[in-house]
Amino acid sequence: SHALWKLPAQEPHEVDFFGELMAVSEGNIVRVYDRHTGMVRTYTHPWFGHIHTVSFSPDGTRLLVASTGFDTFIEFDVATGDATWEWNAWEHGHDQSLDGHYATRSPARAEELRAAGETVVVVEDPAAWQGYGLPTKQRPAALNGARYLDANRILITLFHLGMALVVDRAKNGKPIARRRAHNKRAIGAPVPATVTRIGKTNNGNASKIRW
Repeated sequence: SHALWKLPAQEPHEVDFFGELMAVSEGNIVRVYDRHTGMVRTYTHPWFGHIHTVSFSPDGTRLLVASTGFDTFIEFDVATGDATWEWNAWEHGHDQSLDGHYATRSPARAEELRAAGETVVVVEDPAAWQGYGLPTKQRPAALNGARYLDANRILITLFHLGMALVVDRAKNGKPIARRRAHNKRAIGAPVPATVTRIGKTNNGNASKIRW
């Protein structure tokens, strides 16, 4: 046996393949290697921080990146390297950390929360977080996985909430949600098993399954 590819990588979290292409997540950058041509394309973005997963779309034209440090996934056009879509958990109701503070990218939202007596971490300039994002315990959701289910639906995992969501591009919503019994558990604490229940969220767009 012999190695087909031998590549240097700094803190690689995941690789994904489509044909001759291989995507590798490395800290706060993503590289896509073409085994046929030898070309390497590097993808960067201001909201990259502590990247976990990378995922090619079913047709290989897009690449999905989970930026865990900022609870965000970002989609790229593989051919051009341009960002085409992003989704941030804080802006969809998942903005309170295990410690009770809130995180936001919006100064207006921060003022609203502070007026209500809440503690807030405001992230206006992602560069100030030195490519890592918020420290692990300060991340409200810890969005550590994002994968295509099909061309429009994205499955994401929110580690600190013990939750998986399916985000629909057409609705920019959460058609399906799976959530653990209690989202205020300490990091690493066991999750108790309970009876499964299915229901609608407040906006009627999402089902929740608790266990």
